[in-house]
Amino acid sequence: MSGIHGSLSSGTCAIKKSILIIALSARPYVEAAVLAGYDVTAIDAYADAQTVTLCAQVCVVDYDERGFNAAALQVALASLDLTRFTGFVYGSGFEAQPLVLREIADRLPLIGNLPEVVAAVKSPFSFFKALQNHNIEYPAVFWAAADNRADILIKAVGGCGGSHIQNAGLTVLNAASYLQQKIEGDAVSLLFIANTHRVAPVGFNLQWLSPVPDMPYRYGGAAANAALSFGVKAQLVHAAEKITQAFGLLGLNSMDAIVKRGENGEQVFVLEINPRLSATLDLYTHVTHDLFERHVQACLSQTLFEQQDAVRPASRAQAVVYADEDVCYKGDFTWPHWVQDSPSLSEQSVKINGGKPVCTVTADAETAQAAKVLAQARVDEILQLLKKNRSIF
Repeated sequence: MSGIHGSLSSGTCAIKKSILIIALSARPYVEAAVLAGYDVTAIDAYADAQTVTLCAQVCVVDYDERGFNAAALQVALASLDLTRFTGFVYGSGFEAQPLVLREIADRLPLIGNLPEVVAAVKSPFSFFKALQNHNIEYPAVFWAAADNRADILIKAVGGCGGSHIQNAGLTVLNAASYLQQKIEGDAVSLLFIANTHRVAPVGFNLQWLSPVPDMPYRYGGAAANAALSFGVKAQLVHAAEKITQAFGLLGLNSMDAIVKRGENGEQVFVLEINPRLSATLDLYTHVTHDLFERHVQACLSQTLFEQQDAVRPASRAQAVVYADEDVCYKGDFTWPHWVQDSPSLSEQSVKINGGKPVCTVTADAETAQAAKVLAQARVDEILQLLKKNRSIF
């Protein structure tokens, strides 16, 4: 099913051009684009209150474990006048189906990595082969069923968000999954801008999980300006640059990695590249207002602008609030000011199934660790507020 929600556009500077943003959760990218002066229409899966407020128009499209419902996405596109957009940018929702991205790119200029690049980067065969060719460390990958080992994970090809990752056990592999060694260490990420041969780092982030029994590696959140050593940062940037050159990456991308500390020092193990706009963009747009424009220019002209705004040494964190049970609350529920991605209040009541995302909380502190602790406390606060204000189904 698809639907359209309309509202007035808002921004902080004169409108430049109209642009279409497509992502399962588009709000961080919409906000960045509006800050950069764009008039935005969005296609996403939630039409949260902030996205509806910021956009000229929002189309809602269903999704499943593979990303967007492809047929519903085409219906949503058919409802729009595509001639008024200079192009489209995209976030999550296409990792497992780059052919859907190609269908859109055949109708509207794509501002980002080409579908063929997404397919290559999200293929474990080509991605880890490239890492091996460039002597970039990564957790060992297995292509056949492994023994019942506690240190082996099974991952879905093209998966995102961590909810697809499971402890392998005696699982039998299929063509849509692969096995990878589990390495204990600190989960980190690098947000960077690329122009096919060089990268400009935007920020180094601390990441964490929000595990539940059936999704033990579900994404929990991230905090900016992680306290990493010069050596770890250098390894991350080096890996990002080599991967950029291998696949011809453009614009904003993010790289996930594990930092393992041992007798031989700190070693970075690369896990994956997200060859698209990343939610960690949200950790920096409040102090670096030109990030979206830098993405556009890197994609359209391969211009790699260095960062203009000085990023504060303080940290902003974001954490996803997942419903720990089925919840229903009144539409006039008042959200704290530090909540983003909150459900639209257009309905008298809102129902959210257990395990589904409710909203995102943000927190600012002097260090990434302190911001993480505050964000996690706010997750608990939201869950308690929902329990107090819930109504009966």
